[in-house]
Amino acid sequence: ARDHQLVVAGPPALEPLAVDVARVRAVREGLGRGVRLRIDANGAWSAAQAHAALEALAGFELDYVEQPLAADDIVGLAALRRDAPVRIALDESVASEQGALHLLALGAADVVVLKPATLGGPARALEIAAQARQGGVEVLRTLRWKDFTQHVQQTFEKRSFHPEATPRKPGEDGVDLVLVRAGQRLLLQV
Repeated sequence: ARDHQLVVAGPPALEPLAVDVARVRAVREGLGRGVRLRIDANGAWSAAQAHAALEALAGFELDYVEQPLAADDIVGLAALRRDAPVRIALDESVASEQGALHLLALGAADVVVLKPATLGGPARALEIAAQARQGGVEVLRTLRWKDFTQHVQQTFEKRSFHPEATPRKPGEDGVDLVLVRAGQRLLLQV
């Protein structure tokens, strides 16, 4: 893989910033400069901790730092982004359509991670993605397997289809999804 993500920001008493810096340094040295390295703080930092961490980690050529502050601190995230030496990606803050639109309006992210299942489905997620791109925000799409199969099941059961989803072999991207209706099988490769 050409992208790697490292979770940082454990409980401060257990993992001070110096530990995160050492871990990021070791990973960067191991990967070399041609590989994108991303870190995820899972909303664990305060604003002061995030500023200090971003300054300390800026020299490691990070692609971005995901969710440096709590998901609901959109104003704080927007302020952090204005001064950040590293791009800010938001994931948990984009857990709803309202949250996504609010953070886009405030300019709180350089990158957003969209999950169609939490944004009203694929069509609405595409509309939000278009808005993000118009504002210069990079869009990553992701979904949890459970969310995906639940959405597909709900969508196609309305049309009398019943999904049979099968993950592909390890190392292969995507999913083979077989939709069955009255003995008829339709294969979707996602």
